[in-house]
Amino acid sequence: MGVIVRCFQLSSLFDLIRQKLEHTERSPAQAPDSEFHRWECDRRVGKLEDAGHLPEAPTAKPALND
Repeated sequence: MGVIVRCFQLSSLFDLIRQKLEHTERSPAQAPDSEFHRWECDRRVGKLEDAGHLPEAPTAKPALND
């Protein structure tokens, strides 16, 4: 799992798994958590925007009919 955490920069993954196991993942986010999640969301949106845009139409259809 360490590889996933490093490759996708999911440093909070272990905390989320712990919360899931303790059945506390549905509790309301505390103020510091909501700030972190807002920052994390903005970071990921930025990475997606930097990666480029998807084509308007599918481009793999010919390969599916191969």
